[in-house]
Amino acid sequence: MEDKEFKNVLVSFFSETKKTGWGKNEIVTQIKELYIEFLESRLEFYLEEST
Repeated sequence: MEDKEFKNVLVSFFSETKKTGWGKNEIVTQIKELYIEFLESRLEFYLEEST
């Protein structure tokens, strides 16, 4: 996932959370999961590029 793609995911995520009425804890948990996915994809990309 590219940086710009991650930003777009966050923007659409926040748009959706307004509709769901989620509390702070649910939002924080979802952001952590998204960020972990983002970091994993970046790590995979860098590992592929370095080999």
